[in-house]
Amino acid sequence: CSVELTLIDNQGGCGGSRMMVAGDIKTEKGLGVKNADVILRSNQAGMEKQRLTDISGDYVFGDLPVMVDYHITGKKRDDWMNGVSTLDLVMMQRHILGVAPFHNAYKMVAADVNNDSKVSASDMVVLRKLILGLITELPDNDSWRFLDAQTPIANPDNPWPLDEEIVINAVDHDMMGQHLMGVKVGDVTQDASASGIIAESRSNETLKLILENQFINKDEIVRIDIKSSDFIDVSGMQFTLNTGDLNVLAIEGGKLNIDVNNYGIPSDNVITFSWSSDKAVSTTDDEVLFTISVKAQKSGWLMDQLVLGSSITTSEAYMGETNQLVKPILRATNSTTVNDLFAVQQNEPNPFKQSTSIGYYLPEKGEVKLAITSVDGKVILTRQWRAPQGNNIVELNSGDILVPGIYYYSIGFMGETITKALVKVE
Repeated sequence: CSVELTLIDNQGGCGGSRMMVAGDIKTEKGLGVKNADVILRSNQAGMEKQRLTDISGDYVFGDLPVMVDYHITGKKRDDWMNGVSTLDLVMMQRHILGVAPFHNAYKMVAADVNNDSKVSASDMVVLRKLILGLITELPDNDSWRFLDAQTPIANPDNPWPLDEEIVINAVDHDMMGQHLMGVKVGDVTQDASASGIIAESRSNETLKLILENQFINKDEIVRIDIKSSDFIDVSGMQFTLNTGDLNVLAIEGGKLNIDVNNYGIPSDNVITFSWSSDKAVSTTDDEVLFTISVKAQKSGWLMDQLVLGSSITTSEAYMGETNQLVKPILRATNSTTVNDLFAVQQNEPNPFKQSTSIGYYLPEKGEVKLAITSVDGKVILTRQWRAPQGNNIVELNSGDILVPGIYYYSIGFMGETITKALVKVE
């Protein structure tokens, strides 16, 4: 066999012939999984190669000896929270109880969070800890699993044991269509970003969580009843609550079935919360959803301490038959009844880089004024508009605040002004 033939004929059977192995990793929705490790091993001692998939999920191994057995596997252990939310727990709970079984092999693999080849309440316990920020990765699983996409799964209700390896028996030609199926563990709703760029969930619809504002003295222990005026057909909810100078002692269930597994305290003065139900729940204005018991480290008003946001667990809830995404917001009344009061929420996200939104509530339609000022009192931006009664949102982007730093935003309505701080980063 000539040297020239060896160089130009990649499919020849000569001792110097080489071959190529290529393929891709995609999700069931056909999205390429970026930056996944693809490992190629052979039966030749010490031969192992590794590639990262590109933005389309493609990989290529070139210059490989022919007539050699090859084994291809995938690995990815990052972006653990990608695509994971309490809505996945809702779906897992409905599957386990037989309300809405998956009948989909890849959703079964995604739901097997603890990697014991079945879907059970134990998987929900582990996944909820991840959502609450109590663990940063799954102790017994990877963040993604990669199955041989060319081998049909005989039983979609029981896909185990998993076929996570492509085997190429000795051939003398290129093998180009070697496909792996990517499954994001925990993401049974299949909304993970395969590119690794996780878009922030945005919704203009809100869900009001209401408490009675009160002044509490240092070392006083109080019970904070959380109610709602629009809690209708809600199947799940999650959020982060910063509690300022309040030490959280416990959270007790009311209309919602809450226990110690539904909340976490990942750091001082921070609560993470995740509640889910297989059946949608509706409440009246005077029903207590849950109760938070706190002890005050110093005297002050409750609403000066409590900020509901997304710093650890993203603030979102799921309503109606379609599980419409809505954003929980915290409002206060000065009595035990639900009264309409002007309220301004902390901007989300905060800090922000490209854009942020400020939620506010108007008890009636009217003129609204916004002012952004620097810490030295310089006015950066002013706006004025008419807004309808109810929950509203005003958006800010990087063009509104050009220089990174700490700023104050004030929203005024009918002679009352509420001011909060925001942070712009590079």
